[in-house]
Amino acid sequence: MNEYLDYSSEVRKNLINMLMFSLYSDERTIYREYVQNALDSINRAVRLHILNQAKDGVVNIHIDSRQRSIVIRDNGTGIQSTDAVRVLLDISSTTKDGIIEAGQFGIGRLVGGGYCHELIFITSARGEEKATKVTFDVDKIWRMVKEDSEDYLATYVIDQCTKREFIPATDQEHFFEVQLNQVKKEYASTLLNSSEVVRYLNMVAPVEYKSQFNNVLIYGSTGHQGEYRELHEGLEKVQLFVGTTRIQKQYGLIIDGTKDKIDSLEYFKITDPVFGELG
Repeated sequence: MNEYLDYSSEVRKNLINMLMFSLYSDERTIYREYVQNALDSINRAVRLHILNQAKDGVVNIHIDSRQRSIVIRDNGTGIQSTDAVRVLLDISSTTKDGIIEAGQFGIGRLVGGGYCHELIFITSARGEEKATKVTFDVDKIWRMVKEDSEDYLATYVIDQCTKREFIPATDQEHFFEVQLNQVKKEYASTLLNSSEVVRYLNMVAPVEYKSQFNNVLIYGSTGHQGEYRELHEGLEKVQLFVGTTRIQKQYGLIIDGTKDKIDSLEYFKITDPVFGELG
């Protein structure tokens, strides 16, 4: 009898499918998710005084269409080497320090595996001279989950399909890096199109507005509404680059299409009688 057999086979299959093969309706969503995860880690680095302020946080995305690879790296807390393997392979991990966040170290990080043949995480925490590297053989996971007749435990599948190692790092480094290698051909035209990724992140990423829009319209329109200025300044944001292109909100002073000029902005609150203030 195989000691790793799980007789709740449908539960096992559904768990792995959810973690790695439940694809978004828009594959570009993985960029938004990984950037939000990076922002969570950067905010944690601020709370721990690893970074002075959130705007010191930086996320870099490198897209190599020839090699069909994507690298997303942030300078948040990273994970200490004593915890990294356990945290990265714990498929039930969903919170950090008791604070509910988007999932830098939760199961959401695995979804990128559905879009590539190899998924890698590399991370290091400040004060250590090594980084932890965990490599997921996505094709092997697929075979064990979809093709093998045996019903393995999800934890056994993860154990058999990952490689763990330490690599050199400096004691001043603190980072988390995601690598999607051999992006699947059916997603390559979207995920590896740098211009398209820039346009997408301009719309959805938690980043700064362009300085002209920010200074002329936002601050100009909130001059007599201090509460809204404070709310605007409290929005989470991060420095984000795709290659050498810095991502900022796409809004300008002229409306695309009509070419009408925007003179001012109106602010208001959205409230619900049951749930209170929504936005």
